Amino acid sequence: MHLLDAKGQDLGILISGGGGGYNTFLPSIGVFLDLNSDDPDQTVNIQSDAGAPHFTSTDCTGTAYNPNYGHLMQVSIAVLSSGTHYYTPLAVAPQTESLNSYSPYNTGNVSCLPEPGAPYQDAMIPMKEITLPFTQPIAWPLHVAEN
Repeated sequence: MHLLDAKGQDLGILISGGGGGYNTFLPSIGVFLDLNSDDPDQTVNIQSDAGAPHFTSTDCTGTAYNPNYGHLMQVSIAVLSSGTHYYTPLAVAPQTESLNSYSPYNTGNVSCLPEPGAPYQDAMIPMKEITLPFTQPIAWPLHVAEN
C-alpha cells in the first residue's frame, strides 16, 4: 500500500498512519519519512525525528552532521536562506567534529543559529543531502492505494 497525495504523487510505501500522522518508506532513496496532515488547515508537512543538522561552518553550509545514531534511515530538515534542504545520515562510524552552527527545523522559519558553546565538539555522523522523489507542496487530501 502506498500513500498518495491529491495529485497522485507517490509519497512512499505506507508503514503506519492514522489520526493525521503517517510514516512511509521511500525505496528510491532508502529513507523513512514522517508526514503530518492538518485537517482544518488542509496542509501536509514533512516532520523529522532525526534532529537538527549541525555544521562545522558558522553559516550552516558545507557538510551536515547528525548526532542521532538511532535515526540512520530518517530525514533531517534544514530551512535556510537557500531553501529547504533534506539530509540523511551516512552509514559510517561517528567522527568527532567541531560544530559551529545548526538549523533547528522545527521553528518553521529560515534559521541558522550559532552552536551553543561553539565550537562544540561531539561525535557526529556525516549526512548527505537528498532530493525527495515528489514535489511540494504536498496536495491535500492524502489517500492510500495499492501500487
